[in-house]
Amino acid sequence: MRAIYFITVISLIALFTSCDNNGMDERMNPAEKTARLELTITGTAANTRSTGATLPNQTDENTIDNNDLWVGVFNADGTVNAIEKISLGTGAKATIGCSPSNGCTVMVVANTGIDFSGISTKSVFESKTVALSHTAVSGSQVATQLPMSGETTGVNLVEGATPVAVTVSLRRLVARISIDKVETKFSATGQFKDATFKVTKVFLYNALETSKVAAGATATTLPATPTWLHKAGLVTENPADTYTWMTAQEVPYLLHQFAETDITTAPHTAKYWFYAFANDGSVKKTKLVIGGEFDPDGAGSAPTETVYYPIVVNLAKQGTTDESGNPLASTATGYIDRNCTYSLTATICGRGTYDPEVDIVPVALALTVDVKDWELKITQNVEFN
Repeated sequence: MRAIYFITVISLIALFTSCDNNGMDERMNPAEKTARLELTITGTAANTRSTGATLPNQTDENTIDNNDLWVGVFNADGTVNAIEKISLGTGAKATIGCSPSNGCTVMVVANTGIDFSGISTKSVFESKTVALSHTAVSGSQVATQLPMSGETTGVNLVEGATPVAVTVSLRRLVARISIDKVETKFSATGQFKDATFKVTKVFLYNALETSKVAAGATATTLPATPTWLHKAGLVTENPADTYTWMTAQEVPYLLHQFAETDITTAPHTAKYWFYAFANDGSVKKTKLVIGGEFDPDGAGSAPTETVYYPIVVNLAKQGTTDESGNPLASTATGYIDRNCTYSLTATICGRGTYDPEVDIVPVALALTVDVKDWELKITQNVEFN
């Protein structure tokens, strides 16, 4: 079963006691396991992600699977002191037998589906990779299945010492990328003054397929050989060319496809969101893409075209501003951090591209991106005219 945790903090209390052979837990070695580490988590019953007009709430996104929680205790040299898979219910406690040692690191990993038993070093433990598919159930990502990790260093496990409380803050390995509104604003005197656009899909493009479970920043979680996931759903066409995308990398949970909606006179305000691993953008940048049918002259003679508006998440371009109208910081280079949310609204002003792999110049879309972690708020606004 799952439990929802109102905070992503795990309290670890190291209890150090001398035990004789009769009083020891059966799994402890009397010669070595003379310190005990106690873990407690409190929570309540789980809810699953709901689809519709609202974004998932933080209570859902704090959920930890009771049967998918691992604690690793590592000595100062990186060797394993103890590794345990903990199964906790609401208000329950679990203890771990540890060897006395100074300068230890306590690492906690949740919601990954990984078996960490038999690992010999911390570096191997944190280099294990979790697949983005683990966030999905029946072809849809869920808010209650987000992989997390965290660690605390400098823990001294000394036999007979006074109990010491250790806190490990869990951070999600994913970011949440969402779009809240799509509308059009074609110039009344421009080339597309009579144009219409019908939105049919929103999808994520160039999402990292896997992530290391390391507890640090983005640089520590990037896999050594990254692979990328796309989902567009269909081959795209224009009068001159046909683009066929790589089908082997397509996954259904990175697509929201819906009934054709004409947004020329009224915005589309349903909320669509995805979870993606942290990405520094050095190889490929993660994009949120709006797709639909563009008619350049409305009821005129020009044919309707399938077009896309690829939005590189958290990338500052010419004309990009935050939600207050200020220029977006130059540090916004398409770098997606873990445990952050990126919320977008888009206004379409011109023709899109025929291939989401190709970025459009900032003249076809007015974009607001609200970037924040699950505690703090940063914002971005990009305009494509």
